Amino acid sequence: MLSNILGIAGLVVGIAGIAYARYENRERAKAERFVRAAGWDLYNKASNQNGHVQIVSDLLIKAPEKNIEAINQISKADAFGQYLLRDAAKLIHHVEPKFDEELIIRWVESERVFSGHKEIFMALTPSIDTKYKHRSKDDDRSSGRGDNQADRPL
Repeated sequence: MLSNILGIAGLVVGIAGIAYARYENRERAKAERFVRAAGWDLYNKASNQNGHVQIVSDLLIKAPEKNIEAINQISKADAFGQYLLRDAAKLIHHVEPKFDEELIIRWVESERVFSGHKEIFMALTPSIDTKYKHRSKDDDRSSGRGDNQADRPL
């Protein structure tokens, strides 16, 4: 009798566990879709912001009366925009189920990724070819390596 009760209890716990696992799997899939969409949204907004900053920068530089402080500030905004684009590309790299050179080329051809940003995405591919792989001094500082290793491929 006790073994029957334990068997039934085990069956109920097993069925409940399966139901909960299915629920958690659906929730995880929803979260992954949300993060993936958020990554692309961040990339699009950063790309637009960066384009506008570069237009303003060009206008300030070409202006007859140079406002050095405005040029300096817009240059800082441009640098920040570049970092934001790189971070968005890194996020996309982590959330896309597939991420390789062929896919990036398709994204550029379909204008999902601006052609001027191709190198940012290519630097994240797991390819042996290091043509697109570049490091900045900030990358080296954040990883704890010295500047003398900045030219090594990723």
